[in-house]
Amino acid sequence: VGTLAFMPLIYPFEPWRIKHNQHHAQTNKLVEDTAWHPVMPSELEKWSPTQKAIYKTFLGSPLKLWASVGHWWIWHFDLAKYTEKQKPRVLVSLAACAV
Repeated sequence: VGTLAFMPLIYPFEPWRIKHNQHHAQTNKLVEDTAWHPVMPSELEKWSPTQKAIYKTFLGSPLKLWASVGHWWIWHFDLAKYTEKQKPRVLVSLAACAV
């Protein structure tokens, strides 16, 4: 049912379900959480002015919505992020998005 409901959104249900469960199991853990990884000040200090400007442009403006597209692509379409047991269901969801 979830795969059918998510098809019009071009969003694979099984990858979302798996990663959403992982997110809730790891919420507020900076490294393990799949939803968001903040940039630590020590890391930000190493960036060039151009990198900082791009970061602020995307995450400090309405363009932040495009970061969601990147998250969608990185976390939900990479088969390497799933166990062998999960992959068959993930592949069905991915195929449904292609229809």
